[in-house]
Amino acid sequence: FFAMLGMGATLKATDFLAVFRLPRSFATGMLLQLCAVPLIAYLVIALAAVPLGLAGCGVGLALVAAMPGGSASNIFTFLGRGNAPLSVALTACATASCLITTPIVFAAIAPAVPGGLQMPHAVVVREIGSFLLLPLAVGMAVHRLAPVASVPFAKWNIRISLSLVATLVVGSAGAGRLDLDTFGVEGVLLVIGFAVAIQQLALWTTVALGLPPADRLAILVELTIRNTLLALLLLANLPAGTELDEVKAGAFFVILFYGAVGMAVALPPLLHYRRRAERAQR
Repeated sequence: FFAMLGMGATLKATDFLAVFRLPRSFATGMLLQLCAVPLIAYLVIALAAVPLGLAGCGVGLALVAAMPGGSASNIFTFLGRGNAPLSVALTACATASCLITTPIVFAAIAPAVPGGLQMPHAVVVREIGSFLLLPLAVGMAVHRLAPVASVPFAKWNIRISLSLVATLVVGSAGAGRLDLDTFGVEGVLLVIGFAVAIQQLALWTTVALGLPPADRLAILVELTIRNTLLALLLLANLPAGTELDEVKAGAFFVILFYGAVGMAVALPPLLHYRRRAERAQR
């Protein structure tokens, strides 16, 4: 909420119109989001021969792959001087489309789960409205009505959002839920390899298509940082039962661990593109 409030205070409606006037970057981001990321997850699960009982690694990776980009991707794009309107548009549209695409993707690439995945449609709709569109609109109104005050307003909201993200990461690590020894080296490497593969695919695809650097960063970060909070919500909606207890526990680890790995993998390109944008301004 704070991230979208702060970014909204730096944006105008015309910024979003520009995204759709030249839709190649948006179309590329959505296509990679909906098709390429699930395909990479399927290949990782298949090539690693991940069984259902291996700490739920396959189920966790499938849930992560079926998610849209998370709101942290918008923060990273903003801080890296990337195309923030493109990032927000990709997050909003991918989150809306996940009402349909997530159950399909999960069923296609996850190890068999009795009872399947139930999509909490009302929660997703509420998340889009309350934590994406509403604060964005309020921030844009502040920018329009008080352009001078909108500068410190944006900075402080972004700082608050970053401090809250840091608290979540530190809290998860300190709560003992990320036990790397229990999960094993193979599972850790699978999650890291999955994140790096997504990032490299986004990087080389956007370079090959000749997209502007600001658009490249937005797409790269959007694909790498997934909505892990929504993934945890969906995991909680999986059927209960002794047979699935170990699977859900393992999937819980994968989702939490990927949340940290995704941000770590996205940090180097953020710094690179930020320095590049600063040099261009000089």
